[in-house]
Amino acid sequence: KYTFYKPSRYVTDQLEVGNLVKLNFQLINYIYREEPLEIDDEGDFVDTGWRIMTGKETEEYADNPDNFSFVTMGAVLSIDDSFIDILEAAIGSSYERNEDGIFEKVND
Repeated sequence: KYTFYKPSRYVTDQLEVGNLVKLNFQLINYIYREEPLEIDDEGDFVDTGWRIMTGKETEEYADNPDNFSFVTMGAVLSIDDSFIDILEAAIGSSYERNEDGIFEKVND
């Protein structure tokens, strides 16, 4: 007999990642949480509200939605799990990676 477990939300829930991180494998240096987007009628995914960037994006780059895409938290955490301890932070939280590689809160 098989037992089926519901996957952890860290595996299935999604966050928005800049293409410099996703496609160019640049280091995550800035992460913030905003109000999640509404889930579509099909309920294809859950938006956690987390947005991940290198911190080096220009304003023009950041304003172009084609430069970002949703991926599962599990996919990002499998590459860099250094921010796993802040995933329960409140909406409006922002973090930057310091020179020691630790994410520090930058505002509320």
